[in-house]
Amino acid sequence: MEYKELTNQAVNGELNPLTLYIEFKKQIDELTECVKVLQPLATDEALKYPEKTFQFNGVTIEKRNAACTWDYSNVSAYFDLKNRLKYVEKIAQAGGGFDDAGNEIGKAVRIEGKQTIAIKL
Repeated sequence: MEYKELTNQAVNGELNPLTLYIEFKKQIDELTECVKVLQPLATDEALKYPEKTFQFNGVTIEKRNAACTWDYSNVSAYFDLKNRLKYVEKIAQAGGGFDDAGNEIGKAVRIEGKQTIAIKL
């Protein structure tokens, strides 16, 4: 039976959605672990093909570089500003006030998240 069909059965009240959710979550977690192991191996295999984009098993494979990252460990101004931001956030969350230089910091508005569930497998 397909996942969408099972989901439709839960939507229609034919299956318990909590039971199905737990089962799908278990499968997602197992698949995520497998994908983590297979991804570098699959990349190595794809690098054997000379084309940047190629067809394989009915899908298009495109080789590309991951996004670059930046290292700010030698930029003191970056850390100073991050610390300043944390300071402003703390005052704003506490209801607002003034910083050491007399600058006004407004009150932050707390937005509650919607209810959800967490599953521990």
